[in-house]
Amino acid sequence: MTAPAVGPVLTALLNAFDDSRKTVITETAYATGLLWPCLNSACSTQSNPGEAQLCSGCGYDRTGKPISDVEPGLYPIPPELWEELRHHLRTWFAQRPEPTPDAVTFTYRSQNTPWFLHEVTAHYGGRTETLDADFDNTEIDETLTAIADEAEPNYGEDLRITL
Repeated sequence: MTAPAVGPVLTALLNAFDDSRKTVITETAYATGLLWPCLNSACSTQSNPGEAQLCSGCGYDRTGKPISDVEPGLYPIPPELWEELRHHLRTWFAQRPEPTPDAVTFTYRSQNTPWFLHEVTAHYGGRTETLDADFDNTEIDETLTAIADEAEPNYGEDLRITL
């Protein structure tokens, strides 16, 4: 059994014992939420850290479903704003050398400067990458501002949009 990529204490425990005890430690880690197994039947990742929202192997969520949109805020975002943002992001990535990610995550800051537009998270399967992008004064920025006006998100909330 390969030790999962988790905190140093759990890793030390798994490395210190033979395979028969590693199973008990791993099962205990699952039961206490320190680890979770990927439920995507096509994925071979057996253990993800408890704080991870997506599988490190395939990028699916904890329920074994593909990555999906995450809507922040108190109020629903009109579908036409979602589609407008999706269109602008696809267009932006089509003009870039890097591949189009499966999804992009923006984090909300405040009413004055709503979103972190220079550091966004791009999701590529089970891997994430921080993009050093500049979406200031773009159609993406305008659409995100309209979304913030509609949804009224709180500080630190994420908006994830699948592409």
